[in-house]
Amino acid sequence: MVKVLAVLGDFYHPAEWAKESLEYAISSQSDLDDFQIIYCAYESLKDELSYQPDGVILFKENRLNPFDEIVKEWMTEELAFEITRYVANGGGWMAWHSGLIQKVVF
Repeated sequence: MVKVLAVLGDFYHPAEWAKESLEYAISSQSDLDDFQIIYCAYESLKDELSYQPDGVILFKENRLNPFDEIVKEWMTEELAFEITRYVANGGGWMAWHSGLIQKVVF
């Protein structure tokens, strides 16, 4: 079983849109029967990395409130270190920027 962690959604791109696109892309691949996506919030990313998923898909901007005077970011130095360690130890990392897929039904 291939387990992939997905951290989705930000100020500009609702998580549901990314989730629909990701699941549509996966469902169109007949050779991915042994593929599991585990969705998590950025707050639990560090803990989830400790379970050593086969890969991580990041679809989330760092800024939590991009239009506020004081902008908050979720990526801490500690989390960046954990991500670097995860990748250095062989973990897969994919940064996904937009490119949402829309289903067309006739």
